Amino acid sequence: MADWIHCNKCFIRYRPGVKFFVTTCGHLTCEGCTSKSDGNKCYVCISPCQYIILNNDLKPEMQLFFRSQSDIMEKFQQVFTFQEVNKSALLKNVTDKYLIVKSELMRCCKALQDSKKENAKLKAVLKNLTGQNFTPMLNGSSHPFSSPSQTMTSNNYLNAVSSRRGTPFIYPPNQRSNISWNSKNTPHMTAHQQSIKICT
Repeated sequence: MADWIHCNKCFIRYRPGVKFFVTTCGHLTCEGCTSKSDGNKCYVCISPCQYIILNNDLKPEMQLFFRSQSDIMEKFQQVFTFQEVNKSALLKNVTDKYLIVKSELMRCCKALQDSKKENAKLKAVLKNLTGQNFTPMLNGSSHPFSSPSQTMTSNNYLNAVSSRRGTPFIYPPNQRSNISWNSKNTPHMTAHQQSIKICT
């Protein structure tokens, strides 16, 4: 038992053969002083308490109060080092994740700004284009149709093609009514007549 143990009432020091008690309020009393109390109140501070006899059967949490300070400090240092190592490892992991997320966020912000700039450029181009009047052309021809919704008929197509060639297509008299696409007279059609029939 530690040499500093003594009765907090009569100040008798611990010695073999003399029972000592520790109270739940944190005082030490010898057997003589303890016997003078009613057993429910501390003989030192008169506070409600319980008396626990000092021996080797003390609970571990109570034994800690009677161990030497050097042992306690050594154990404390081990506990402190163990906890700090694990805290540092966790903090490093969280910091690394934070830096990764921060870098990705900055990349996304830059991409967003670039997209906004590109969008503004495209809007400006679209505005310039919509401000002009465009007329649909037939394969780049300089002779446009009267309307973009105009139906592409055979006559339109032939007229447009003929205007590019400089030679209009002229149907022979009653040609369209006399041409028959049966197996008998089809071989007797000229190449020019067949091209006209296909186009119409």
